[in-house]
Amino acid sequence: MVAVVPENYPVAANFSSAYRIPLATLKGWEQGRRQPDATAAAYLSVIEKLSAETRAALES
Repeated sequence: MVAVVPENYPVAANFSSAYRIPLATLKGWEQGRRQPDATAAAYLSVIEKLSAETRAALES
């Protein structure tokens, strides 16, 4: 997985906070040290397709 955080997303720390993914985990994925497991990959797919809805669900 080369890019976890979408290019149009301001900062990895904001992405991490908004979607409740530890920043160290995101950095590990982006730097190729680790790969998301099946659950995380599915979550990232949902974020990619429904980012606003995912944020709204987490904020409620």
